[in-house]
Amino acid sequence: MVVAMPSGHASERTIARALVVGAVVALAGAGCGRVWYDPIGGEPADGATGDAVSGACDPRAPFGPPVLLGELSGSASSATLRLRPDELSGYYWSDRSGDVDVYLAQRSAIGQPFTTRALVGLNSTAVDLDPGVTADGSAVTFATLRGGSFDLYEAAVGASADVFLPPTPVAMLNSSGADNQPYHAGSHVYFSSDRSGESRLYVAPRLGLASYGAPVELAELSLAGSDQFDPAVTPDELTIYWRSDRPGGAGAGDVYRATRSSPTVPFGAITLLPEPSSPAIDGPSSISADECRLYLSSDRAGAPAIYVATRP
Repeated sequence: MVVAMPSGHASERTIARALVVGAVVALAGAGCGRVWYDPIGGEPADGATGDAVSGACDPRAPFGPPVLLGELSGSASSATLRLRPDELSGYYWSDRSGDVDVYLAQRSAIGQPFTTRALVGLNSTAVDLDPGVTADGSAVTFATLRGGSFDLYEAAVGASADVFLPPTPVAMLNSSGADNQPYHAGSHVYFSSDRSGESRLYVAPRLGLASYGAPVELAELSLAGSDQFDPAVTPDELTIYWRSDRPGGAGAGDVYRATRSSPTVPFGAITLLPEPSSPAIDGPSSISADECRLYLSSDRAGAPAIYVATRP
């Protein structure tokens, strides 16, 4: 999510590191805690817009330069594009209306530009962002400030992809800290929370609409003194991409990757991905099932915007 509200939801540090500090914090009325927008960055390639179509790729190969998805950004701040497995539709947040709301993005084919629509029934007058669509597309989990600090809510899709039933707080996942950036993969949701004092990544099994098992920290990805944000996990749950401000990166927040042999074991060695990272804040928002395309949010051009990086 590129609303850079620091990792800690209700904590002051949250506001301090807000990725999108100017845009989101101003809209949120400062003082809520973390309107953190997870930036993901990328400079447009030769002014191009839209993601490139690719065939099979080597998931170990470096990504090409991030390309701006200008149709979703424009002059507004936009971030956290969460796509369904076919990459043809998904949700993201934007302040294009003057408020921070979640929008629907759709396209006819990979490589074609997205069109966007406002949602009915999901957004409020508070800050609503970081949408995560369930694996079956039946619901969207998102972060909101409507309760005074960032909490996770979930809403079922109604008659069409842009119409929702009333959202419900996800009690099992929420804490007194800032809880946000939900990402669904398989039968689990991955999210970021600063309930421990630092932003860390957690995972919990989904049992039904707004119903989850107890969250467990992905401790193997944590590092004392740094924050972890923007999880993006492959459908088989064997590979995770996320943003971290740990030492050794290129900027304020960089893209990292880790893999494992089974969804029931910890992730292994952590690898920095220098290609999609920059001196700005860069965070993953979606990864294609074949790992050929990484969608991210970044404020490298000044304001949070949505990009895609493609492996050749």
